[in-house]
Amino acid sequence: MKTSIAPALTAVMAIASVSAHAQYQKPIGASLRLGLFYPSNGQARDIEGQGWFGGGLEYKLKDLHFDMSNPKGSATLTISADYYGKGSFSHVPLLLNYVGHNDQFFYSAGAGIGFGRTIDGKGNTSNDSEFAFQFGAGYDFVKSQMPLFVEIKYFGSSEAKLAGFGIFGGVRF
Repeated sequence: MKTSIAPALTAVMAIASVSAHAQYQKPIGASLRLGLFYPSNGQARDIEGQGWFGGGLEYKLKDLHFDMSNPKGSATLTISADYYGKGSFSHVPLLLNYVGHNDQFFYSAGAGIGFGRTIDGKGNTSNDSEFAFQFGAGYDFVKSQMPLFVEIKYFGSSEAKLAGFGIFGGVRF
């Protein structure tokens, strides 16, 4: 069954339009993202298909001040909770992330613990916690009242069935 990113982007735009009518306040450092996850493991794709729902929340813990020579660059430390899954497979990585910004482009790397549910070829389900990580890059579209962004992330896990790429659209609060 073919999936498209249109439903996820429609949801992000709906959130953005509702929030755009609210009075502008300084952002609190939170981000909401929705999109699709594509597992890189063949067994997971064969059992549940290619496009899984994905989404997450991220919260800025603090600004980092490493290199002040680039006036358009900055870095932050964040914590994130994501979810992606379909059918018998799901993963919830809780990660501590480094996020670097250069003008409207950003990149991130994080590590932490993931809570996963998988199924083997015999139909046995297992629930485990394991090491999880992510690498990502994205682009901020708006630097005003409603900052929207798109990003691509690679989510990795000690459980190979839960690794893959995600494409997300989101809004910052």
